[in-house]
Amino acid sequence: MLVVAVARFTLVRRYWRTPSTMVNADRWGAAFAVGAGLAGAGWGAAGVLLYSETHLANQLFLAFILGGMMLGAASLLARHTALAAAETATSFG
Repeated sequence: MLVVAVARFTLVRRYWRTPSTMVNADRWGAAFAVGAGLAGAGWGAAGVLLYSETHLANQLFLAFILGGMMLGAASLLARHTALAAAETATSFG
């Protein structure tokens, strides 16, 4: 997750430093969608790998964390449907 977060942060910084005359919206949008999908996949993997069948409290806590992350991502990325879909769909694990 740290590697994906650093890569997404670097992508955003490169986007903001690119002159507006050289911006290719489709290319940047695809890169952001890949980053959102990878982040969602990381959260989905956390749901699978951290799931403990013996501790109900841990299951409930994990469900709230993953649910809150998906709701936050969906509201933050709602303007761009592909980003929201990539993040949310891969989070289900």
